[in-house]
Amino acid sequence: MKILNGKLDIGMSIRDYTERLKRLGCIEIVPVDEGVWTRSLELDWEHRDPADRAIVATALSRGLRFLTKDEVIRKSKLVKCIW
Repeated sequence: MKILNGKLDIGMSIRDYTERLKRLGCIEIVPVDEGVWTRSLELDWEHRDPADRAIVATALSRGLRFLTKDEVIRKSKLVKCIW
């Protein structure tokens, strides 16, 4: 959204950026399926941003630690944050 709103310039389209990430082979881009979406709706969390909820639900579903500077996510204690 920051790219679309002109607040972040990555020097290429988001589609090209995504393709570059996939070619690196060290990052897995995973879809938000019905299991993740359902889990995001079941979170015991007041936060209403559906993207943040989906990201947290994805991390929980995959047993991943979280890397973020987002204080709302970090303070939620729903996922173990590295940063």
